Amino acid sequence: MKLFLSWSGDVSHQVAEALHDWLPYVLQAIKPSMSSQDINKGERWSEKLAEELQDTQYGIICLTHYNLNKPWINFEAGSLSKFVDQSYVYPFLFHVDKCAISGPLLQFQSTIYEKEEVCKLVCSINQSLVPQEQVGPEILRETFETWWPKLEKALADITDSERGEPDYPWLYTLEQLVRSANTYAPQSIWVITHDLNQYAPDSKKRRMVEEILKPSRELRFLIPQFGMTEAIEQNLCSVSPGLQQVSIKKIPWEEFSSQAVTDYIILKPTPNDMQPPQVFFEVPLAIEPRDYWIKVDSGAALGFAERFRKMWEREEVIKPASTLRNDYVLASNP
Repeated sequence: MKLFLSWSGDVSHQVAEALHDWLPYVLQAIKPSMSSQDINKGERWSEKLAEELQDTQYGIICLTHYNLNKPWINFEAGSLSKFVDQSYVYPFLFHVDKCAISGPLLQFQSTIYEKEEVCKLVCSINQSLVPQEQVGPEILRETFETWWPKLEKALADITDSERGEPDYPWLYTLEQLVRSANTYAPQSIWVITHDLNQYAPDSKKRRMVEEILKPSRELRFLIPQFGMTEAIEQNLCSVSPGLQQVSIKKIPWEEFSSQAVTDYIILKPTPNDMQPPQVFFEVPLAIEPRDYWIKVDSGAALGFAERFRKMWEREEVIKPASTLRNDYVLASNP
């Protein structure tokens, strides 16, 4: 049986390595694997992670007080919940109290680093094996007692200090995206999305966008063209206090889907802006809520901004929609 160990940060990495090396002594039928140590910026990490999770039956998330709120650990927890039955995913709490757990990690049953708790975890893993690979209760307990000092020593030798590696600085939560964008002070923001409903007034993503934008700023939506009534558009694009204008541009579905594989947020995309654009794209994995974004480098940002500017500046005239409010415009193809 394949068992996946998720980690983020130096201490968590050491804990994962200790469990990775120790577990096969107690249960020889399991094959532990760890999340990649070399997932670099620009690499096809989503495919790499999916490959690592392929055929995984059990997951352990190594938590320390350094990584509880790290986006990568929550991202991998969401990935595990898609590939592995939720009852077979366990956060392993190393010097962390259960009361400190929050967010997506709350859905899983945690294991505290204590002897009897770890023994229960081993028993749970054993029960998830196919019957012919399971170890009898008495033999399992005796094996656990024999090998427990080895794990205890390995974890005791871990230096409880965080060097901050790897922190995956290219992975952002919505809140981190807002903080990064606010230091940039954008004059306008473009949102490229397949689903405009995600940005309806009072939605989490709409509040994020409005937090980034200050008074007298512009908000643009680039969306695929399909069956949305003017009434829905009016509600979705109603101007919030402080915004000068909200605009929509509709692009034929085939063209849009060939250019936009996920949601994008572009800050300051106007061509006469001396400051280069900032571009974030949402992680294109089926995790709910997704809410994880990657910031692209400056060269790629220029390419993304130019791609979507050309789509926006098609030959169709952007004109006010007579049936809608005058404080935003609607652009669509005839």
